[in-house]
Formats: sequence, C-alpha cells, structure tokens
Amino acid sequence: MVGKSAVANGYLQKSAFQSSDEPNSCTLETSSAENTVNNIKRIVIDTQGLDDSKGLDDPHLTQMVQFLRNWNNGLHAIGIVINGQNPRLDMGTRKLIHILHNFFNNNNIWNSTFIVFTRWYKSVMTDEQKIAKRHYVDEARKVIQECIGSDSINIPLPYFFVDAKPDFNSFDMETKDEFTAMNVFAVGKEPISTQNFRKADPVHEEKIPEHQTRVFIKFSDDGMKRIRIYADQVRYELIAYDKSESYTDWENTTIREIVDQKIIKEEFQMRVEVSSRVEPMFRYESCGRREILGILGPREDICQVFDHNAKIIYYEDRKREVITDFDRNVHYGEWVVINNYQERIDPFRG
Repeated sequence: MVGKSAVANGYLQKSAFQSSDEPNSCTLETSSAENTVNNIKRIVIDTQGLDDSKGLDDPHLTQMVQFLRNWNNGLHAIGIVINGQNPRLDMGTRKLIHILHNFFNNNNIWNSTFIVFTRWYKSVMTDEQKIAKRHYVDEARKVIQECIGSDSINIPLPYFFVDAKPDFNSFDMETKDEFTAMNVFAVGKEPISTQNFRKADPVHEEKIPEHQTRVFIKFSDDGMKRIRIYADQVRYELIAYDKSESYTDWENTTIREIVDQKIIKEEFQMRVEVSSRVEPMFRYESCGRREILGILGPREDICQVFDHNAKIIYYEDRKREVITDFDRNVHYGEWVVINNYQERIDPFRG
C-alpha cells in the first residue's frame, strides 16, 4: 500500500478520496477535489496508479486521459507517491516515470514534479534514512534524464516524507509541515497545460514498425484462371519499459490480387494448296464412216482423241488453337483440316 489517495486527503485536509490500508489500489477512476486551507484553495487530481495492473486497463486509462484533456486549469505540480520503505528505485517506479513522460510529451513537467515518500513512520525512520533517500532521488533524476535524452539538464525533483494514513486527522505535525512545503512548491509554479495529454502505451515504451511487401498469401487455379493473392504486412517490435523486446504477429495492411487468365483463340489458314496433278483431257471425233449393222442400221464410228492437259489443284482449309498461358507464353496446337476441295484449271494445253 503506497497511500496515494491518503496523501491527497492529507494535502486537502479532508476526506475527499477513498483510501485504505489494503495492498491493492482502490482508485480506478480519475477525479478531482478541492478545499481551502489557510485561505488558499488546494485542488488535487487523484489518478489511478500507473504501475497498477487495474489502473492500466484500457477503460480506466481512457477515462484518465479524457479527464485530463478536459481539465482547463492546468497543473501547478505533479506528485509521484512512493512507498518510503522501498530501499531502491525499482522497475515499477522507473516504468512510472517513463509512462508519465510519454503521457505529457513535455520536458517542462519535470521542473514541476516532486516525490512523496509515504509510510515514513516517525518512531521508526531516522534522519540518516532520509539522507539515504537522496540516492533514490538521484536515480530518479537519471531516469528522467534518459526520458528527456540529455544528462546535462538539471532536474530539481524535491522530495517530501509523510506518514499517510486513511484518517487525515491522525497525521503527525511533521507530515502536516511536509504538506505545507508541497503547497509552497506548487504555488510557485506556472500551470502546465494538459490539453495535449495523450494516451501512451502503459506496457511498451516503444512500438517500432517493421514492414514487408508482396508476401504470398493464397493461390488458386481452375485451369482457365489463376489467382494469386499477396499482402503488404506490418508488425511491431515492442520495447518494454524494462528494455525487454518482443514482437507482434504480422498483420496485413494492403491486399493485392493478381488474376492471370488463360487465353485460347483459333487461328485459320484458308485455301492451302496441298498437292496438284496434271490430267489429260480428251475429245471425241469421227474416225470415218463404217457400216456397222445394228438394230438401227449403219452408224458412224467415234474415236477419243487427246485434246489438252488440265491441272487439278487440291486445297485445305485449316484451324488450330493458339493458347496464351498464365505467364504469357504462347503455345500452338496442331492444324486440323476443316474443309478440303479441288480446283481444275482448264484449259491447259501442253
């Protein structure tokens, strides 16, 4: 139990937010409350814990982002509430700093940020332990400088120690003095706009896209039509806040369908001469009058006499298939005779 809501109640000096001693966060919705203390209005926005699995669920995160975008007054200060019994800056706090930086996308927020160490029991914790927390804060500054991308920028990052309890009336005087010091720090800062507050990924610090093009997906062929489907794809390299890496599955971004049609046409050859021959032609003429007895009496004898040569030419009409395949290669079928005929060239005299 960090005591984030209890710190907010103590700062406001009234029970404005639900708090408990349970280890799990009870704040699942961002809300605000205000109170006037010593004639100065104090306003607190209590958000769900950014290192809490429930608080990072998408509906809760969406509600927090929308709430802060609609907050027109700006933020004078940002408090990071830490369990004071943590001996060192753990991965959860490092992640929280990175998430906060990504949400605001504004380096100036770190000039208005402070740390609150809770569970700082007066009867147990010593001044030496307070001094030791400087190392914790120094490590937090380094993480912030990593976010900014420069180790030469000075980060003030003041820190306070409170014994946060569900009942704000039971806070000791030292804790109340720390709340007063927090207020002095906040009042002295210019408000930071939350209009550009964005929904950053609470799990992955970076999502780096990787692309591949023309990836074969599917093939079909019915003999006359071939369909090939390709896709451009994207996946993301996911870099978590602890710098571990993973990858998403490939997803299709653009689908391309290539249709190849087989084309069959008929090609014709008409009147193709395949052969020829010469054929002698004869005429008939009288061979002289001879008396040939017959029923009808005598008749004239007729003789066959060569007259000339005639040329007989034989022709065919043909057809064949011309097939253009899927890859635009052309193939030819066998010629098939669809008609044959002959022509006599006559007279042809030799």
